[in-house]
Amino acid sequence: MKVLLFTSSYPIEGSNLGIFIRNIAEELVRQGVKVRVLVYGTSKELKKYMRNGVEVVEYPYSWIFKPLLHKHKGLMPTIKKNPFSLFQLPFYFISSIYNLVKYSKDVDLIHAQV
Repeated sequence: MKVLLFTSSYPIEGSNLGIFIRNIAEELVRQGVKVRVLVYGTSKELKKYMRNGVEVVEYPYSWIFKPLLHKHKGLMPTIKKNPFSLFQLPFYFISSIYNLVKYSKDVDLIHAQV
């Protein structure tokens, strides 16, 4: 079985959010499930790597400006503290839909935690 965890919170470089998602992903791997985590990244580049048996895909959503949406424990706190980050939301939504379709083709189950 292969599971895709689609989330806005995962402990990646520049963010310590989503430790509970990491714990779920790693436990699923221990039980023999293949796990891919799809999370928006803190840089302008696509990053793919394995961490503790979990395939992690950090996708970019902002190619012009520095990504701002990972700064303050989630989307809403970030937007409240930095209204300029609101302008990145349309790019975030478009990129999220595109990458969700792209990386969900070979999975059996999608879990969304946003």
